[in-house]
Amino acid sequence: MQVGERTGVGALLRHLRAQRAAPSPEAAFERAVEGVSDVTGSQRAAALLVGRDGRARVVHQRGLPDGGDWHASASELPGAAALVVGEGFESDHGLLPGGWPPPVHGASIDSAEHARGVLYTFDTGISQAGMAAVDVIASHLGAVLDRLELVGQLAARTAHTHQLLELTSEIAQRLDFSTLAQRIVDGITELTDFRVAVMTLRDGDRCRRLASSGLEDVRIGLETPFEKWKWLLQPDWLRGELSYLIPPDAPIEWSDVPDIPHSDDPDAWSADHALITTLLDGEGEIVGFLSVDEPHSGRLPDDDQIEQLELYARQVQVAFVNARLYDAARQAAERDSLTGLRNRRMFWADLEELISTGSAFALAVIDIDDFKGVNDQHGHAVGDQALRHVADRLVRSTRHTDRTYRVGGEEFVVLLPGSGATEAMAVLDRAAAALGAARDAVPALTLSTGIAEHSRHGRTGDALFNAADTAMYVAKRAGKGRVVLAS
Repeated sequence: MQVGERTGVGALLRHLRAQRAAPSPEAAFERAVEGVSDVTGSQRAAALLVGRDGRARVVHQRGLPDGGDWHASASELPGAAALVVGEGFESDHGLLPGGWPPPVHGASIDSAEHARGVLYTFDTGISQAGMAAVDVIASHLGAVLDRLELVGQLAARTAHTHQLLELTSEIAQRLDFSTLAQRIVDGITELTDFRVAVMTLRDGDRCRRLASSGLEDVRIGLETPFEKWKWLLQPDWLRGELSYLIPPDAPIEWSDVPDIPHSDDPDAWSADHALITTLLDGEGEIVGFLSVDEPHSGRLPDDDQIEQLELYARQVQVAFVNARLYDAARQAAERDSLTGLRNRRMFWADLEELISTGSAFALAVIDIDDFKGVNDQHGHAVGDQALRHVADRLVRSTRHTDRTYRVGGEEFVVLLPGSGATEAMAVLDRAAAALGAARDAVPALTLSTGIAEHSRHGRTGDALFNAADTAMYVAKRAGKGRVVLAS
């Protein structure tokens, strides 16, 4: 059962919200197992907790024999330290409670500081999107458990610390990658002594500024080499566990230098000081940096301020990993896995949304001519390559405002907002010509295309699609390889 077919991203979000509202770690584990079963369709799932002593025990299970008092060393679990399904995990493994089958997929439940456990599913037939959803649930559970632990540890802290906790909880709830970064840097300037905060995200050997707060010249998108950032992580400059206080005499040319008066006080913050906190993924790899500047006090941060910033950074790390996993699950539910185009479900959703605006647009239904012959003569691998080639030509030939979908087999759809029939026909003629000009080692292909215009050929989604689909079949009967307007 595929995630998108069973419940979709909406159900995943509901289960994440239920997890987040759990009053205790036990309730959070129970809701996570329920979420895994519901979203993937698996009737058998379990959550194992790894304590600080490295021992694992069953916290909650569904559809499996009672684990009783079973416990084992985490190093004995499948995949050992990674806590995922690995090689050598046979049906007679003996490493899980008696009567349990070997798991099909495992997702590590990681906290900011140590592995907390693993979520297992035991039924075959789970799709890639379903496995991605399990990963999201496990990652979110780790963040929920961290938050619950923080609630217990920080209950006696000051009101300022409680504000920080509320903000980290808010950040943990955000799954939209685009708004998460800005909320993070805004939170730093709201709740710490620093007036300026910048988030930089690593992308391979480059780092790109993602969000800033307190800067007049924000320069979002500014890129710098990762090696330049990595050089700043000198052991002598380490403060705390994740933060580096860069001294004013470091041989660096900064892109943003604040106007701060010079002081002979050794504890004063100068214009050339910098405080950088690393952001790590679940494997300890650097994924980005938080940099802060211009403390309101004008003083170098003390140990408590560094600890507070790092507490915030650890929650940010979990939130970022969670947002990335959620984005991957959403993409799996909304995209065609072969071509990367939006899928049939997204087409109908976008079509209804476009109709609701009342604006003019055109719809094109496209079918590859004689595609069965491509598969029969050249094999399905070449057929898949041909589908990717057509998808690429359609995307490259249409406008940036147009949306292209693969809705099934060799059939594609293009929505052309703001276009009438004449303009849409010109765009699709151009796509057909581009397909013939660049074949990328695939057989010669032609397209039969039908076009309908809203609301000339229909006012509802079904009416528009049927009109364009009928026109496409008229194109085929007229000799194929042509564009026909609905009548």
